[in-house]
Amino acid sequence: MGLKTILATLIATVSLNLTGYAQIGENLGNERCTDIDIVVNRAENTLSLQCEGEEVLESKIITGKRNWRTPLGEYTISRIKVNPRWTIPKRIEEEMSSNKPETWNYRVEHEIYKLDNSGTYYQKGSPYNPLGQLAMPLDQLPGILIHDTNNKISFEREANRRYLSHGCIRTEKVRDIVYYLMDNIEYKPEISKTYLNAILKGNGRRYRSGTIKLAEPIDVRIIHEHNN
Repeated sequence: MGLKTILATLIATVSLNLTGYAQIGENLGNERCTDIDIVVNRAENTLSLQCEGEEVLESKIITGKRNWRTPLGEYTISRIKVNPRWTIPKRIEEEMSSNKPETWNYRVEHEIYKLDNSGTYYQKGSPYNPLGQLAMPLDQLPGILIHDTNNKISFEREANRRYLSHGCIRTEKVRDIVYYLMDNIEYKPEISKTYLNAILKGNGRRYRSGTIKLAEPIDVRIIHEHNN
């Protein structure tokens, strides 16, 4: 089921226009930012959301552990995935099934992890998914995402103890970042933060998935620089 159908089900009285990008209407009258960047500092485990070079939000992050370092470089994001499915890479499958076989076997037996037609395990989108409920894949490295997490207590660790991921960038304030992008960039389908919240809340234990496409990509720089 597509995001259009999901929204129509959740809010039947609202008519959606999916032919164009949504116009900005939720930034409370503030002038929209036309130059947005994201700077990920792997050394300090922080993410800086910037408008025209000025920081508007800083978030704690979790980056790649030893042998899974988050790659440095310049990238872009152009999609926001809502309740994303987690496709488990073979290397992570091997690590999990070897290091924690009882946990792995339990999750397979109880269909928390399911097999797709290609023989790859996946976990459907929900708040209990390791990707959390919002994720933004790097266009050039689709296996690396800036994403939510189902283990938010990890953000309470000191920065030098937040090297825990398999390369992705778990972000404490990912929802605030998504809201800021929705306030300042055109996107489709034409939904509001209110509609998005309805999807994230779910219907009982059922959580629908979808993708928000940004009209223009956001630059992402991943650096490794220690502050003084």
